Amino acid sequence: MKNHSRLSTATLGLALLAAVVSLALPPSLSATTYTWTAPSGSWFDAGNWDANGVPVTGTAHTILLTNGTSVTAATTTYASPASNLVTGNLTVGAHNTLTLNTNSQLLRVQGGNFTNAGIIQNTSGNGEFQLFNKTFTTVNTGTIQATTGVFFLNISEGTNSGDLNNTGGTLLAKNGATLRLLNSPLNTTESKIIGGILKSEAGGTLRVTDDTSVAQVLRLSGVAVTNEGTFTASQSYGGGATTGARTSNVFLNDATTFTNAANATVNLLNTGAGTATAATQLNARLDMNNTSSFNNLGLLNITNNTTRSGTNLTSNALVFSINSATATFQNQSTGPIQVINDSTIAGASALFTSVKSITNGGTVRIKGNTNNSGASFVVTGVGNSYTQSGTGVLTLLERGGILTAPSVAINSGTLGGTGTVNGATTIGSGGTVDAGGTSNGVGTLTFANTLAIAGTAKFDLNGIAVGGTDYDTISTTSLSLTNATLTLNLGVDFLNVLTTAGGSAHLSLFTGSGLVASFTSVNVTGFNASSVNATYNGDGTVSLRLTSSVPEPASWAAIAGVLTLGTVCLRRRRAA
Repeated sequence: MKNHSRLSTATLGLALLAAVVSLALPPSLSATTYTWTAPSGSWFDAGNWDANGVPVTGTAHTILLTNGTSVTAATTTYASPASNLVTGNLTVGAHNTLTLNTNSQLLRVQGGNFTNAGIIQNTSGNGEFQLFNKTFTTVNTGTIQATTGVFFLNISEGTNSGDLNNTGGTLLAKNGATLRLLNSPLNTTESKIIGGILKSEAGGTLRVTDDTSVAQVLRLSGVAVTNEGTFTASQSYGGGATTGARTSNVFLNDATTFTNAANATVNLLNTGAGTATAATQLNARLDMNNTSSFNNLGLLNITNNTTRSGTNLTSNALVFSINSATATFQNQSTGPIQVINDSTIAGASALFTSVKSITNGGTVRIKGNTNNSGASFVVTGVGNSYTQSGTGVLTLLERGGILTAPSVAINSGTLGGTGTVNGATTIGSGGTVDAGGTSNGVGTLTFANTLAIAGTAKFDLNGIAVGGTDYDTISTTSLSLTNATLTLNLGVDFLNVLTTAGGSAHLSLFTGSGLVASFTSVNVTGFNASSVNATYNGDGTVSLRLTSSVPEPASWAAIAGVLTLGTVCLRRRRAA
């Protein structure tokens, strides 16, 4: 009995001590539930809350915004607080709206559960909402939306990963607003959104970027992404001492679907200029994994245009990568893809790469820089191919752009430019190979493997002196022609050049080996086309001569003499 009495006394003493300590703790350290009771009003008006008043910072607290009904919706406006607010648990019920107009202040859920079945938004200025609760439940079945300015949504916990279960919910950037993800330098690992909808309306922007010297990752798992405005993953550099990698990585995982609507833009960008005083890397990429899909009806823009002074900006890469053979990628007739490297940094790159075959139904433009190409469209894997089909299709290689695939099939549309094609290439009966470009620009298009033409080969001729400079050329290791057509497009001054040269010229259109082949027909188009005859010689060369309707320079003297004699005879007859 004595032992039991002592134990009871000790237990009672501990309980009393705990009660005293609890009373002595500041409000921010004790667990308090704050319940919104008003139909609408300011967060900072005590009359809008229950007896506990306006919430104060504390990771043990709970905030309930749950009094709205289908008849009477409740709106809470969180604007211009004196300081940032951190809470443990936050519940926003259906028919409740939490509006954050914080102008650089923030509301953070940390160390507790988050549930939203209503609306969380900003309506003026900027707002920031942070979910720092990796080990707790984070669920959105309602809507989190940017309605104006920039709304920062940060899903992380310091250096820990963060997940948002968005199944049944929507993350939305409305017209004129930006929903910005991965914004905090605290988020140095990754964030994950599971399920639901991620959308930008026309005029809205979804931005995945940080612009600070950390590596950040956003993983989308089973999310339906619809971009009707702009979706941007980027890194920028303004100079100064920045050590390490600035990385924005977006992963489309599981059954995530991504639709880039017509007139919308997906950007993978590296931008900025300045002098790097410490080792710095800029990398932005989007990876397709598992059974994810990407349907492109708008612009897919992969552009690297950084410049720098010094040698410390050591790596500068942009990558759109299809990593899974079960992923699906479609480029529709309205969907241009551009892979552009305008960076002045040696070794900088812009890359589209795929481990499965790609069919292009729109436009693919690959543009290298003046230092080295650094711009590539690559399909890997034995038996895989790059196929161009549909109407209005184009693949254009500029300034050393590179297209690489085990095989390349241009069934329709045009393959042109001044870059390099790595892979056995077939130009189908409905296709055209346009060396040099598509707008009377001249240059050399290189095929590092075989070239088989069953369609049309088009060459622009501005002069006759130097192949690749004055007229288009194609370099290949092997050429085969089947019912193929040769089209020679004359520039505005070509007739004068040919006339000055004596009325004939012999041009090497194809260079390399294995060039014994013949075109079924030869057409001459462009300026004064009817004044020039062309003959393909079956060895990669073409012979050009002025037609009989255009006198050669040597004939002008004889013609002038005949005209003079006729004039004299006419005068004598009149005199008689």
